[in-house]
Amino acid sequence: MRTISVIVPVYKVEPYINRCVDSILAQTYRDFELILVDDGSPDNCGKICDEYAKEYKCVHVYHKENAGPAAARNFGCGRARGRYCIFVDADDYISENFIRQLDEGAADRSADIIFYTIIKILPDGTKRPMAEGLKREKIHGKPANEMLKVISKCSKFPASSGGKIIKTEFLRSNNIQFSEGLIGEDIDWTLQLVSVMKSADVYEDGIYYYRISENTRRSYGNEKSLDDQLKIIEKWVNKTTHSESKK
Repeated sequence: MRTISVIVPVYKVEPYINRCVDSILAQTYRDFELILVDDGSPDNCGKICDEYAKEYKCVHVYHKENAGPAAARNFGCGRARGRYCIFVDADDYISENFIRQLDEGAADRSADIIFYTIIKILPDGTKRPMAEGLKREKIHGKPANEMLKVISKCSKFPASSGGKIIKTEFLRSNNIQFSEGLIGEDIDWTLQLVSVMKSADVYEDGIYYYRISENTRRSYGNEKSLDDQLKIIEKWVNKTTHSESKK
């Protein structure tokens, strides 16, 4: 079994995909598999993925009909063979020696979830921290209720699918998947994670570079986006209310 499965949904990111894949394949620690899910991309992304698979044995490519990033991530996770899963969007990338430093003890690999640093890259190339503010000493080794309090007080809720390393068995045993067809599915997915986690850690030296681009990010100000956010809020208010009524 591989240590880590890196899952990358791929759709219309031809200008960026090489930077993403190269950042993963450049890792000096090689005990990982890279799962590229071509989500019916109409450009040359599928061909680019196939070329990587021909050159690297650790790269596995799947081609499927377009169904959105949530479906692509779920598809990839269902085929993961690593002990941990990392989700990287194809227009983003990760830092050098990310996996080696993790293996050398930069974080507790027995944890259900390991959070790591996200740096935003603005269209002009400027880099800025996501400013979520999670610190290792605040959550590592703490009981679940304390971890939830710390996460709830973050300056920004750590909702992105990037910036997390998740134990594969934890995902499967809790049937945690991305809700398909939603804008902002990361929020619902992260709430699923933190609501059942028993342990967590922060890998402060690991960096996820999150590219902000009008061409590759969906709009979050349209009617469907607002409707989907309200659906997520209503779902979790109802779940919380139901859980409280059982106590």
